[in-house]
Amino acid sequence: MAGTISRSDWTPRTDPYLSYRSDYQQARELHERALNICQVRLGANHPDTAQNLHDLAFDLHDQGDFHAARTLLERALAIREARLRSDHPDTLQARQDLAAVVAELEDRR
Repeated sequence: MAGTISRSDWTPRTDPYLSYRSDYQQARELHERALNICQVRLGANHPDTAQNLHDLAFDLHDQGDFHAARTLLERALAIREARLRSDHPDTLQARQDLAAVVAELEDRR
């Protein structure tokens, strides 16, 4: 089907291993690469792009960049709200994860 790609085409397969061994910088680089590929191949507002934003946000979170993580999670949520139902599991998960990061930022004030 034109315009579609397999998730395995752009999702780094080594990410769980890298996160497990706390190689967050390499995981971040792989997620950034995956996000760029997804945006080019599927577009900036595709639900799979939202998933890549979500994954990259947690790499940033794990590296202590909570403000950047929040920004990416807000963008991922906006895409999911626009493209998926408001009660879709991915939309609900994005909303919960964003709320957790916002709360964490508030706690750090």
